[in-house]
Amino acid sequence: MIRRVGRSRRLCRPSLASVAIVLVVGAAVGGVALGGTAGAVGERAGDATVINGRNGSELLDRGGSATSFSLRLPEAAACPGDSASQNYRVQTFVVPATDDPARLTYESQGPAGNGRWALYDVNTTPVVQALTEMAAGPGQPGRITPLPQLSFAVFPPGTFPDGRYRIGVACTAWSETMRFWDTEIDIVADPADDPAQLQWAVVGAPGPTGTAEVPLLVGMSVIGVVVAVLVLALRRRRARPPLNQPSRRSARPRPTPTQEQP
Repeated sequence: MIRRVGRSRRLCRPSLASVAIVLVVGAAVGGVALGGTAGAVGERAGDATVINGRNGSELLDRGGSATSFSLRLPEAAACPGDSASQNYRVQTFVVPATDDPARLTYESQGPAGNGRWALYDVNTTPVVQALTEMAAGPGQPGRITPLPQLSFAVFPPGTFPDGRYRIGVACTAWSETMRFWDTEIDIVADPADDPAQLQWAVVGAPGPTGTAEVPLLVGMSVIGVVVAVLVLALRRRRARPPLNQPSRRSARPRPTPTQEQP
């Protein structure tokens, strides 16, 4: 009996190799269950340019909460695949500038996490889980259709603390970011704004009253005045005869009364 018990214990004892395999497989399965392709990082495909929502050919660098704007992507912007055959979706986002859009994951109403939002159209609908155009063939990219008019009017006052934010468009597959386009804006509170009480401006845009252009204009004006004064002084100096040389008028002989005039 003792020998049988000891033998049974030796047979039931797991090896270190088998334990390691179980742990590795469990971690992999757990990672997929929690987040699809765990640790996936998307690529930045270019800039998202802010444009007038009512006139897509006009660039827009600032506005209030009710200002209609949209985002223009580079020519032929597309997801790696389409929605019909590869389950790609088009998302929008507005997140703190410290967040990395490449690592965002998405839920039904926008990017996951506190302080992260989708962009909303002027009809107060979040622009998320949108479909791409159908690909031209198997394995071909799915083009992204132009975005609708957007605004910040849907957000309650105080939603965005003063600071810098990233806004943009992302392609996702199974909620993971695969590709994105973005730009940065500054948001500040404005109690006089209606309805969300905020103002936004694209990073790098001139001040609201053109203050960024004032130093340049002033400098050009000063240079112009200095050049004009120098030119005028030079002309006067050239026109003035030397002190030891008679002027042309005084050097010309004058007729005397006795001389006959021709």
